[in-house]
Amino acid sequence: MLEFLQPLVDLIAKALPALAKRRERDEAAKLGAELFLLYVQCNEALIQGERIVLALESYLVRRDGRRNFQTGLLSMVQEQSRNLGGVAGRLRDFQFEFHVLGGDSYRELLLLTDQKANVLQALTGVIEQQQLPLRSTGLFIDGGVLTPGVERSIAQRVNLRHQLAAELAASALPLDRPWDQDTPAVIEHYLAIRKPREELERIRVSLEKIRTALLANFTLGDILLRAGDPRAHRSRR
Repeated sequence: MLEFLQPLVDLIAKALPALAKRRERDEAAKLGAELFLLYVQCNEALIQGERIVLALESYLVRRDGRRNFQTGLLSMVQEQSRNLGGVAGRLRDFQFEFHVLGGDSYRELLLLTDQKANVLQALTGVIEQQQLPLRSTGLFIDGGVLTPGVERSIAQRVNLRHQLAAELAASALPLDRPWDQDTPAVIEHYLAIRKPREELERIRVSLEKIRTALLANFTLGDILLRAGDPRAHRSRR
């Protein structure tokens, strides 16, 4: 799942300085608050990602065959899916600003957040089937999916989502029943090939860039002026 969090965080990190420069003074409070909420939600996703990785690592030590282990892991995975959906939803609110900026940032925004067809829908579909995808190769892993300068139609994004859904399902562990004797080898392979701890560290570095840009472009007053806005407390998507 970390392969979906990384491009979301990187997209924010790349676009934030340009977004901040485009703001009008009377919009600073609104923009600062929304970007701060994005930062907080990405941090929540990072923490949840660490919990999921720790659970998998712990399983290899304890070989916990109890049903409540899978139940707890499913709860963590579902929460992470909501985190990613929430980040994508807030990013979608910046669609106009990304469109003005143009280029690959806008194309990547559509790929990740467009309501008609985005790749996160493939992940959500697998998790709704109570499965945990543990890919070690494929889309978003082997060089990404965004070809610079190439526009994708809705139909092409739908096809991409179907391809990704098939990859995720093929790599998924069931979370609605006990694991079999082959499961530890699957987890060991994922941890060895994907090195999720290193992925988490890269995401943490990107989040630090976002934090630095927020501090450089907005004051605490910009953010707190919007603290009472109902949109700041809306439900995650």
